[in-house]
Amino acid sequence: DLVKILQDEDLNVRRSAAIALEKIGAVASDVPGLVKALQDDDPQVRRSTVVVLSRMGPAGKDAVPVLIRLQDQDAEIGNLVASTITAIGPTAVPALIEALDDEDPQVRRSAVTALERIRPAARSAVPALINALNDQHTRSLVARALIGLRPVADDDLRAFTKALKGGGLNNAQTARALYYRDDGSPHPVGHVLRNPALARVLGRIAAEGPDAFY
Repeated sequence: DLVKILQDEDLNVRRSAAIALEKIGAVASDVPGLVKALQDDDPQVRRSTVVVLSRMGPAGKDAVPVLIRLQDQDAEIGNLVASTITAIGPTAVPALIEALDDEDPQVRRSAVTALERIRPAARSAVPALINALNDQHTRSLVARALIGLRPVADDDLRAFTKALKGGGLNNAQTARALYYRDDGSPHPVGHVLRNPALARVLGRIAAEGPDAFY
């Protein structure tokens, strides 16, 4: 059983098992063992494990609580985690909603970003995202996600407006200028948001690539 071998004391054995699993794949019953492998000290084992999960699609849903907390120093693994959660799709939403209340701000930010990536399947997360507008660590990401999800239910729209009027985004100068009118009231539904500063930054990144960051 290759998944059991992922727990072997010999690093080379674990690496070989992880690479083999990349080639042959895994099934839902393997997820508990794969979750343990996500916490391996070796980045190569972690990377291969994430790849295996990315190819499982919805069957990998039970790994989401660990994936969303996998704040890996390896940028490649971080990117793989994001694409893996997207591949898992709608079945990841309940775990992502729960992660919005995590004590770690980075986990909360990752959960918001993941929910935005899997829209419109994340529509059920709208009420939780509206509540998250009160979180100073995530509110700008949450606002963007909500705009992308375009909540259409009357109750959701009323809650969104209430959150805006309640001061969540209105407490941040940049967000206030973007999401509110001069009289302090939020822009109406259907208003087109324009963010020239963000457009300039994205334009530089598109033109200069990584050099734009230095």
